[in-house]
Amino acid sequence: MSSPQRLLPLLWPLLLLLLPRGGASLRFAVPYVQSGEDGGAAVLHKRGLRGAGETIGVIDTGVDYHHTAFHDPAHPAPIPADALQPAHRKVAFLTSDFNGAFFLNDTRENGHGTGMCGAAAGGALRDTGPTPNPVSPRLPPLNASAYVGMAPHAKVAVFSVSRTADGPLELPRDLYDALQRLYAAGARVFVMAFCGGGPAFSAAANRFAWNYRDAVLVGAAGNKGVDRCGGSEEAPPPPNKKTKKKKLEKNRASVPCSDGTVCHPQLAKNALTVGATQPLGRARAAAGYPHYVLAVRCKEGGGGFVWRNVTAYRAEFSPYPMPVVDALPLRQHQGGERGCEVARAEDPHAPPRHVAVALRGECTFAEKAARNAASAAMMVVVNNAAVWDGPMQAPEGEERTPYLPSVMIAQGDGAALMDGRCDSVSGPFTTDAADPTWDAENLLAVSARGAVRSQRIKPDLVAPGALVMLPRPNTTNGLISHTGSSVAAALIGGAAALVREALRTQRVRQYTLGAHRAAPGASPAAAAVRALLVHPARKLTGTVDRTGGGATEPLPAAPPPDMFQGYGRTVLAALLPPAEGAGGAPPLGPVVFEGTLESGAAAAVCFRLASAGGLVTATLSWIDPSASMGVKAAIDVTVHTPSQTHHGPPPSQAESNLQRWVLAEEPGEWAAVVARRPGDAITHPIPYALVVSAPAGGLLLNGTKGCAALHPLTHAAPAPPSLPTVAAPRRVAVGGPPDTLRGALAAFASAAFAAVGVLSRRRRVRMKNL
Repeated sequence: MSSPQRLLPLLWPLLLLLLPRGGASLRFAVPYVQSGEDGGAAVLHKRGLRGAGETIGVIDTGVDYHHTAFHDPAHPAPIPADALQPAHRKVAFLTSDFNGAFFLNDTRENGHGTGMCGAAAGGALRDTGPTPNPVSPRLPPLNASAYVGMAPHAKVAVFSVSRTADGPLELPRDLYDALQRLYAAGARVFVMAFCGGGPAFSAAANRFAWNYRDAVLVGAAGNKGVDRCGGSEEAPPPPNKKTKKKKLEKNRASVPCSDGTVCHPQLAKNALTVGATQPLGRARAAAGYPHYVLAVRCKEGGGGFVWRNVTAYRAEFSPYPMPVVDALPLRQHQGGERGCEVARAEDPHAPPRHVAVALRGECTFAEKAARNAASAAMMVVVNNAAVWDGPMQAPEGEERTPYLPSVMIAQGDGAALMDGRCDSVSGPFTTDAADPTWDAENLLAVSARGAVRSQRIKPDLVAPGALVMLPRPNTTNGLISHTGSSVAAALIGGAAALVREALRTQRVRQYTLGAHRAAPGASPAAAAVRALLVHPARKLTGTVDRTGGGATEPLPAAPPPDMFQGYGRTVLAALLPPAEGAGGAPPLGPVVFEGTLESGAAAAVCFRLASAGGLVTATLSWIDPSASMGVKAAIDVTVHTPSQTHHGPPPSQAESNLQRWVLAEEPGEWAAVVARRPGDAITHPIPYALVVSAPAGGLLLNGTKGCAALHPLTHAAPAPPSLPTVAAPRRVAVGGPPDTLRGALAAFASAAFAAVGVLSRRRRVRMKNL
């Protein structure tokens, strides 16, 4: 069946904001996530953790496996669909809902799928040498082989959503089936960098995570953070033939704005949802993008003129050097405020030398430059739409067009230049000062955020997601810059693969609690991977622009999680502590404890600390068994310190299956008690993972004074994948075992959610045309 309801075009261009701009790179984003420092080192890579033995499933536009980041010279032939590739060094499996071959190899100009695969697991086999900078030939060349992904030794298994080489993108017919096919090919981490499918897709993600307990789902929060209205759970009513424009605008205005914009399927409680931060300063400087200062003379409230500085960013599509002007007149383009219209041929008022200012929109930056060059301007200043935008790029094919030099300024500064309050400009002057508007501690303006109706916090984490240079398809070793939460999700997907490798290779201590026993050689549990990614997360200390208009406000001062950043940005280096802690003894943790809880049961992890001064962190994670949006299993962690008891969970985490306590160290005995309240809606045992750490030296107390007995937990290397589900029909049965009442109920629920999905997709089609 190929009805429009089931083959809904994806909204990647709108929701995931594929903005091709120049700027940062994997050379800086990867070390930043690992070390926590701008300009830091790839700490886990240096310690031998590179994702070996892991496969990352990606649902996207395919992957250009001829690019140096994925190319295997031993296997140069085209990769067929639905066939395992155990010998290929990077690509383990390719599949899709469509017939044909070209859709598997990403040939789109923006290369979203190739880029996301590169962020998660890209890695060249050898040094491929320099390639021209994609922003401008005047900038330093780039070496694609230096741009390795987060898990460069991992493989990718890709589900392509491209029906044609350049046509519309289409949702998987069945998200559960798509995930299941990638799982059968060996994937245990899944990157979902798309929005769509409605509640049925979130339900499918929840069911899949429960049925496959070692499957780590990582999703992009979406890029509707500055949309005026329209969160996926708080959407306005769809229009109809009788809906008038004013009534429709009234409906949209009545919807809570900005803060409920995380999209499906990333609203799934069992998925780890990732938002995006602004670019890294060290990466911008290394890529050759200094920012500039314009001195502008503007009229103040008292009527006099004063000079003030405005930060500007260079447009790199001009081969001309940046001029330094001295008090030249500042004028709007005579052909319209956006600079897109042809100016009047003869304008007696146009000075022979002036600086033009134009508003962003309606035509390309290069066209604005051309129009203003024709009107005798010496330089053009473009009033941008948001504070985080970077150097302007021309569309493909216009990079070398000899138009006049151009700079971009933030919308807040541009307002005064557009309304006539400013009359002259000097500069631009280069500066080595800190960039006042770009900071990785700030949330990216477009990054979606917000509590959902069940009051769960989304996103769960944030990561760099702006101006990241990634592999470019249709090139041997080219790069292209991407911006959006999809980049952040791909980086965290790679980080999840590194955490799984650390668990498999015993780089992190692991125990089972009480009578619980994991199967010998079991794959690392998704609950443990989720807990380890959230456990070391640090709170962002910067700002957020909630409307995209340039007015920023501080991020919440309260301890995370919050609806903007979740728990903050993860720091993977904290998972591999130094040999000696703050107290001289080996630090306690992070240590992973896994167990299973029946209704009304509890288990206690006990430890003794010898000193004070640091912070004790306890993080609890479990996979909730229900497909619904709300959490059904009532599990809490309560922390007993030597001086008091902290009953859990903290209020902001009460409706989440991720909980974290951060408490001041005290010398003495501690206990972290994981308990499942009796009478919840779930009838079977719930597996969980608890991670505990303290910087000072500590001693675990094993099976004494009511403490659970600890049993070392080990994992084996992943088994070779097989494809039992791929050979089956495209639509596969989902839910519990078919020979039980629970399985029958799950099958009924699956059918019900599928029906809801059809209705939801119809509704989204109508809304998309607003």
